Amino acid sequence: MTLVEILVTIVIMAILAAGLFTVSNYMTKQSDIEMVKAEFTIIDAALEEYFDFYGKFPDPNADSEYDAGCDDIERLYYKLTLAPEAKATINKLDASLLQDDDEDGFIEIIDPWGTELEYTYDAVNGDNFPTLRSYGPDKETGDADAKDMDDITNK
Repeated sequence: MTLVEILVTIVIMAILAAGLFTVSNYMTKQSDIEMVKAEFTIIDAALEEYFDFYGKFPDPNADSEYDAGCDDIERLYYKLTLAPEAKATINKLDASLLQDDDEDGFIEIIDPWGTELEYTYDAVNGDNFPTLRSYGPDKETGDADAKDMDDITNK
């Protein structure tokens, strides 16, 4: 074999490896997005069970003793565990998506990229179902005008 043949072979292998790497990253990103959508489906079902039990959705603005140090997603997880059917549903979430990242004793629901989900609900202003949001792979809230807006919501 000549040096040119060896170099051509190495270049071809590098091109194939780069293509494989690109496809692998794309597939990982798509599977994480599908995981978030499945996570939202489970949480939406738990929210409906909570509504059936209490006649209202969890209010992220309500205060109670437990809620003192919680943010909205921690408060949501706790409140969903109070309704028996909602608790059974929320327990179907993958354990890797339930963490206490800030070590305050309250469980957060996170997305596959390690970012806490955002939970909003404002019945006073006409919301008929709570909104869940993942900031997506870039971990930043999307700008409506940006080309790379990758936020994922349950609506």
